[in-house]
Amino acid sequence: MQNKWNRKISGFDAGWMLSILLLVFLMACESNAVEDVTISDSSPVVKINSKVITVGDFKKQIKELRKKFHLHNKETSLEEKYVLKLQAMNELVKNELFSREIANAGLSVTSDELKQEIHEAINGFSEKAFADYMELTGRSLKEWENNFKFNLLTNKLILLRVNSKVMVDDEQLHSYFESHADEFATKEQVRALHIMVKTEKEAREIQDKLKSKKNKFADLVRDYSVAPEGAYGGDLGYFSVGQMLEEFDSVFKLKEGQTSEIIKTPYGYHLFKVVDKKEGRKMTFEESRTMISNRLLQEKQDAAFNKWLNELKGQAKIQIIHETFAQIS
Repeated sequence: MQNKWNRKISGFDAGWMLSILLLVFLMACESNAVEDVTISDSSPVVKINSKVITVGDFKKQIKELRKKFHLHNKETSLEEKYVLKLQAMNELVKNELFSREIANAGLSVTSDELKQEIHEAINGFSEKAFADYMELTGRSLKEWENNFKFNLLTNKLILLRVNSKVMVDDEQLHSYFESHADEFATKEQVRALHIMVKTEKEAREIQDKLKSKKNKFADLVRDYSVAPEGAYGGDLGYFSVGQMLEEFDSVFKLKEGQTSEIIKTPYGYHLFKVVDKKEGRKMTFEESRTMISNRLLQEKQDAAFNKWLNELKGQAKIQIIHETFAQIS
């Protein structure tokens, strides 16, 4: 499964780069002269072909992004507000383009398929843990289900239009391995179970229960954790230093069977239990094959996706109402 704890540059760690990229997109769209006007939630802020996105839609998207980037409970700088607006614009335009392509392709998700996918997504969450997760998303259950369905349809669309047309062969795999042999060595790895909660008080309660040895870590995962991997018993699989959030690197100091102290991050409060450790060593081509294939395939798919998305934008009539956009705070 995709791991949300992978260390990567967030939208606000790379704020200026994101601003520049999105600004290039905005400047390429049809523009109007900026002037002071009175706006309301029903005022149009962008038109994509015949679809009108209102100020209300735009504010809702910004609210979701603030939660995503954990900015909903703090003051934001002018740069962060600007990047949020650009990101919101990009997301709304992209989602509308995808919606049109999904309809054109005749893609659908059956009721049984949706139920099965939702079941797999929330399997392992306790009722309380799922309620806490929903609170973090800031969406109603119906909104969450609709967004979940849209993501399934989007994945089908990308598979149809992009990923199914991208391939790598053995010659490319061997060539890459020979030119990057030093990269294919396994680092020290740990396999750990993970619990995340929203408050330090909850984390202390869990810690006390673990110290009493009356509760198993996996049981406490199901009862308390709001992390996505809670559906898998909190199992993060194997990971190495630098692969996760920096705050998690202290887990490597633990011995097999040991539990970490409470670790605080912007996401919440965390506890880990190490269940296995592996020493680092050089890898053979066969051991590296899957990693190389995934890396090359991802690079090719990313390039193909960006090319396809730019073509969709180029084919669409996108008009940003700049005087309205400028006044949204």
